[in-house]
Amino acid sequence: MTNEPTQTIARPPTPAVAAEGVLRAAMEHGKNTPAELAAAEENAGVLFSLAVAQAIAAAARAQVLDQVRAAARDIWSPADLQALLDQLATAPLQLTVYRAEHYESGIALCTYLAAGAARAHAEACVRQEHPAGADLAFDWLPDDEDAPALWELYARVPGDPAEIATGYAIALVGVATAYAQYAEGGEAS
Repeated sequence: MTNEPTQTIARPPTPAVAAEGVLRAAMEHGKNTPAELAAAEENAGVLFSLAVAQAIAAAARAQVLDQVRAAARDIWSPADLQALLDQLATAPLQLTVYRAEHYESGIALCTYLAAGAARAHAEACVRQEHPAGADLAFDWLPDDEDAPALWELYARVPGDPAEIATGYAIALVGVATAYAQYAEGGEAS
């Protein structure tokens, strides 16, 4: 009997292995809340299951409730705090989708669940507008740093220090999971 080394066959990573790698990288970069980890998975395109997304959202909601409870204990009366927590716990979830668009012309390209897919679509459109093989560098900058609901795509060609506004953007669009009517004629979600 000989002691021949065993050969291992490399297999493509499973979705769980891919998700683990994304989570590990996110945690190494200081992302630790369920919402931040879910966003990392979503941006990497490994968040596929609606049930998993809902479970992550529920965990994120519970974490927010815990943070509000801890921060507000000394500010609000127990009754007011409980009323706020009850309102937060029963509020409909709002999901975010990402619409790739050419905002200067008003053309919506497509709407995606993952921000990375929307970015890739817009960047591909810019690449098509330049000569084949052009070495473009991209930057995504928020339209409004206080409320970044629109991220604009800028391109830079090597040797040219100027960034060019491409006219493409990603719009963050909220999608409510339930109808919630506001009192006194306010808007509904």
